Amino acid sequence: MRSCLMALILAWLPAWPFAAAAAEAQALRASATLPAPHDLAREARGAGPPQAGGSPRGGQRSVGANTPGAANPLPLLILFSRADCPWCERARRGWLLPMHTEPAWQGRVALREVWLDSDAAMTDFSGRATTQRAFAAAQGVRVTPTVMLFGPGGERLAEPIVGLRIADFYGAYLERAVEEAGMKLGRRAP
Repeated sequence: MRSCLMALILAWLPAWPFAAAAAEAQALRASATLPAPHDLAREARGAGPPQAGGSPRGGQRSVGANTPGAANPLPLLILFSRADCPWCERARRGWLLPMHTEPAWQGRVALREVWLDSDAAMTDFSGRATTQRAFAAAQGVRVTPTVMLFGPGGERLAEPIVGLRIADFYGAYLERAVEEAGMKLGRRAP
């Protein structure tokens, strides 16, 4: 009896803080997300963000606007996340949503979010139909959050930012990656 009780306590104890963090992340995410991709081939060449309305994981809900110009495409920053990732929520709320809505970032980068645990339909950079889960797997993403910057042809423009790293420097990592991507597209840093 004593060993059964101890096994039950040990089985429950390690999961408790993570389950609470995952539930908190799910509740927070329902209020604001980055736009999900629909057609990366068009969006990376400057066709603009998805239409507003719809579910965040289905891919149509958007906060703010960041429409690239067709003649001079912006780097496309993609946050790869998952539902049970509190670090993804922290990166989204602390840095990426502000980048998406603040005027200082408009015209520098377009942002999208791909969910590793979503089967929402999308089109990849080559125009092929896929799902968010399959696209993330094709990019080799296994750790969340992961941020990648892409050019109009789907080429990677900067080293991926994997994990939240040191929170105090995360904004600097993002800014450096956006600047590097912009320079590869022939854009000047502001």
